[in-house]
Amino acid sequence: MMSYYKPALAFEMLKSALGDELFKECLKEFILRWNGKHPTPWDMFYTFEDVTKQDLKWFWNPMVFESHIP
Repeated sequence: MMSYYKPALAFEMLKSALGDELFKECLKEFILRWNGKHPTPWDMFYTFEDVTKQDLKWFWNPMVFESHIP
C-alpha cells in the first residue's frame, strides 16, 4: 500500500526541505534533461543534487532505500 503514497510523501518532504522555488527548479531541470528518455531513480537523485549543489543522500537513502521495518 505504501508504494502508492510513499513517492508523493517523498516529494512533499523534499519540497519542504528545499523550499518551493528550488524544488520547482530541480523538477523542471529533471524534466528537461530526461524528456522522452528512460530515467532511473538515480538520474533524478543526481539531477536534484546537481541543481541544489547539495549532497542529498541524507534524504534519498532513508526515504528510498530503507523500509524502517525492524
